Amino acid sequence: MQSLPEIHIDKLVIGMYIYTLNVRLHEHEVITINLWDLGAILNTRLYTFIRSTLYTKSLGVIFIFNLDYPESFTEMKKLRAEVQEFTGDIPFLLIGHRPIPVDENSAQTITDEAQSYTDAQHSRYIETYAYKDNTNFKEALIRLIDEIQNMKIH
Repeated sequence: MQSLPEIHIDKLVIGMYIYTLNVRLHEHEVITINLWDLGAILNTRLYTFIRSTLYTKSLGVIFIFNLDYPESFTEMKKLRAEVQEFTGDIPFLLIGHRPIPVDENSAQTITDEAQSYTDAQHSRYIETYAYKDNTNFKEALIRLIDEIQNMKIH
């Protein structure tokens, strides 16, 4: 697995957040990752066309849901189905995110469900914690990059 020695992030807001990460993998290899935070526009018909345009050339997807709100896991599954309509089966990672510390046992049920879901889809599930300096987020990016590179090789 690769390390991420250098990440440059730009942020743009147009009714949704768009992050561009330039990741230096090797001395002469930099890849660009576009992260689209669709949370604010998912339930807005106005952005339906834009969303489908974003998916079309995607090589991989990171889906993030809030561990403290099980409904967000249900919504993530709907979004994944929407994305698959335009991309087919591409690598994806599922991230259960916890923005604030809570009783760890309270999220175990949704964690187990998320793990079962990704196992059935031949994907990976990890958890990140904003209150712990976004623990595991860089690792998630590395995993997705590895999946995409492996897909291109085979």
